Amino acid sequence: MTGFTDFFPYEHRAFTRHRGVTYPLPINLQTINQFFGMSLSPEQARKLIENQAASSRTGSAGNLRDRAIAEIGEPLYEAFIEGYTAKKWQMDPKRLPASTISRLPVRLTFDSRYFNDVHQGLPASDYASWLQRIASHPFIDISLGTDFFRSSLRTHIADRSLNVPVVYTGPLDKYFDFELGQLGWRTLDFEFQRVAQPDFQGTAVMNEADIDVPYTRTIEFRHFRPDHEVPVAESIIDREFSRSAEQGDEPYYPINSADDRDRLSGYRARAESLQDVYFGGRLGTCKYLDMHMAIASALTLVERIANDRSWVAVANEEAGV
Repeated sequence: MTGFTDFFPYEHRAFTRHRGVTYPLPINLQTINQFFGMSLSPEQARKLIENQAASSRTGSAGNLRDRAIAEIGEPLYEAFIEGYTAKKWQMDPKRLPASTISRLPVRLTFDSRYFNDVHQGLPASDYASWLQRIASHPFIDISLGTDFFRSSLRTHIADRSLNVPVVYTGPLDKYFDFELGQLGWRTLDFEFQRVAQPDFQGTAVMNEADIDVPYTRTIEFRHFRPDHEVPVAESIIDREFSRSAEQGDEPYYPINSADDRDRLSGYRARAESLQDVYFGGRLGTCKYLDMHMAIASALTLVERIANDRSWVAVANEEAGV
């Protein structure tokens, strides 16, 4: 990836507002001490959370709500997880899989970094420029304004007359014409605003934990480049409103609720049965991938395709094809 862009060091940090008070995210020792009005050591905080979790533990923690309470207790869950999750996914947390909460760490230190990765950074220019450089490679041709589902490519895939691998990154259910029904997807509406302040909120991301605030978070873009001095008395912010994707919307995230489990298994089985067709990205795999996970998944998929093609070539050679 570094062949197409330089990276600058960037450690993402986020905050959340709950009942008019701002707390650091993910939940860490500072969040815990501030919320409970205490000055706890890591061991004291661990015991407090364990006691609260034990007192409200229910069942086998098979959904997001029960898993979160089993890990952090009910007070922290209700303050920082419940309302935000309900807004973000447009669904009762009891209907979401427990795995959804695993993306957000809970730390008993004052480490407020959003991610644990040793190496963290952003493209030196921006993601769009980075992808444009990749797309400008002489081995890559781009066709704009082409509907995959109305193109001859779909026909060639169906009759297996196309002897090249195809990577599809659109919604998995749409590829199969919704034969098993529609999966649940989430989309976003963006509300951009130019504010007459050089610094609107002091950080790149401010979440809104309370259910009565209609948007999930506010992004202030200048804070993604703390190494850059921005000599203007204005700032650009974006408020994000999450909702279920309807017909005609662009889906961004798979919901993966219990309602989708059998349907998703059926689509994945169909995807695995196809030859020379591969499914990638959040939409094609129906997985909630962070950016670094999406890149790693793409590189792994390339290796898989190369291995598959090598096996086909060997088999053809042995068969005298």
